[in-house]
Amino acid sequence: MRPRNLLAIFTVVAGLSASAAPPETPAAAPPPTGRVWVGVFLGDEVDGGVQILEVVPGGPAAKAGLSSGDIVIRIDGKDVAQERDLSRALSRHAPGETVGLTILRGGETTSKELVLGTPPQRPKVPLPPLPPAPLDVQESGRAAEVLGVEVGEIPAELRTHMGGPADAGLLVVKVGADGISAKALKVGDLLVSVGGAPVATEEDLDRVVFDRSSGPMTVAGRRSKAPFSAEVELRVKSREQRQREARARMLEMTIRRLEGQLAELKRQLAALTDAP
Repeated sequence: MRPRNLLAIFTVVAGLSASAAPPETPAAAPPPTGRVWVGVFLGDEVDGGVQILEVVPGGPAAKAGLSSGDIVIRIDGKDVAQERDLSRALSRHAPGETVGLTILRGGETTSKELVLGTPPQRPKVPLPPLPPAPLDVQESGRAAEVLGVEVGEIPAELRTHMGGPADAGLLVVKVGADGISAKALKVGDLLVSVGGAPVATEEDLDRVVFDRSSGPMTVAGRRSKAPFSAEVELRVKSREQRQREARARMLEMTIRRLEGQLAELKRQLAALTDAP
């Protein structure tokens, strides 16, 4: 399960940047008027609606009185079944406009007026080139898939808001029901360390998991700002085994290529032999 976005079906940013859906007809919907910022991390509810996993301090959602755990069920009077519905509705608005939200909190519905903000500008800092990914990471995908979760990288200020350190922590946005972390992790957890090593990026998580062999491993972090830790039974192939399998696949490809070349040489030889 590759973290394609927060929960794979929404984007991990310090807020929600909605993209407009193309209208069915030219008059079906007004064109988008600009990117808006809400300041939340979202996840779809199984029973419908969109759950707010975390609220960015000082953002539009926080100013509107929204809290983690709230479930958005309507926007401007229209039902919200999943995050995509909310994204489409927001894409029709511009920063500074106000939308009406109906949320479910503690089993009761309440209304909130949300003034949409502008996505915050982040300074562009040139990043050093990344080293080539080790063979085992390239061949085995991401470590999050091994753990049976999807994670998102979040800014330092949100980590500290969730009770974690500023320099470590990944937001858990999806937990597979059949994965090895199904009983250890929950959506909304801040995953701070794995196997005793801090994780701040997916690359950190890759290095920690793929440098280990199968066996018990401790995952730790913050849940509702309180520390927690749990043990998962890691099931990964050893580095040597993954390298042997990768080498075997390369040899198989080479053999197929050589067989194709041999067949072509035989065809050419037959053509020369049969020529009058």
